[in-house]
Amino acid sequence: MASAYVLINVELGAEEETLKSLRGIPGVTEAHRVFGIYDTVIEVQAESANKLNEVITQKIRRLPRVRSTLTMIIIE
Repeated sequence: MASAYVLINVELGAEEETLKSLRGIPGVTEAHRVFGIYDTVIEVQAESANKLNEVITQKIRRLPRVRSTLTMIIIE
């Protein structure tokens, strides 16, 4: 199992809409709005590193109002 935390910046005013979309993506196990440099923190799990990459690049980063992401692969 491969897992990662993804920090996400979204367009101003799109925080709730994006959070709802993120929670609907298969593999997203946690999704929370946060204060600070990033707007949202999510945890993503997949059966392999390749599948994890697909979820992040093909589904999360392509959401319409996502501006940027920072992915941290979990090693433990």
